[in-house]
Amino acid sequence: SRIIMDIDNMYRWNPALTHTKVLEKLDEKTFLSYQITEGRRPIVQPRDFVFVCREERRGEDWLAGGCSVVSARHPPTDRCVRAWQHPGVMVASPLPAKSRTLFTWILQCDFGGLLPTTILNIALPYAVKLFCNSLKSEVKKRSGNK
Repeated sequence: SRIIMDIDNMYRWNPALTHTKVLEKLDEKTFLSYQITEGRRPIVQPRDFVFVCREERRGEDWLAGGCSVVSARHPPTDRCVRAWQHPGVMVASPLPAKSRTLFTWILQCDFGGLLPTTILNIALPYAVKLFCNSLKSEVKKRSGNK
């Protein structure tokens, strides 16, 4: 959870992102963040998100849920297409062999813009796999396992 919730540094280990920043802390467990995806110009423009997220622990499980929000203080720009993440959640649950974790991510995203459905049907699964593989690599790196 520490790796995922370190929003200001997420772009360092997640190659799909070029910029990540906590905009406002709303309370100890809730914050507003801004993220920009890399995109693949000229075909795919970068996307940006303004996202509210809340983190909690329930027993041994870690949860982080949230969704995109409209913020007058953080309007869309002409440099990115404003994307929208519908309500979703990440859950990390330790497995009986304590060195393993079950990671579940419920995600629904509207990338906006004019991308054809065929491209989106490839892009979202690729982005999820890239995130999960990058997260796994970062966890191994920080725990000293290669």
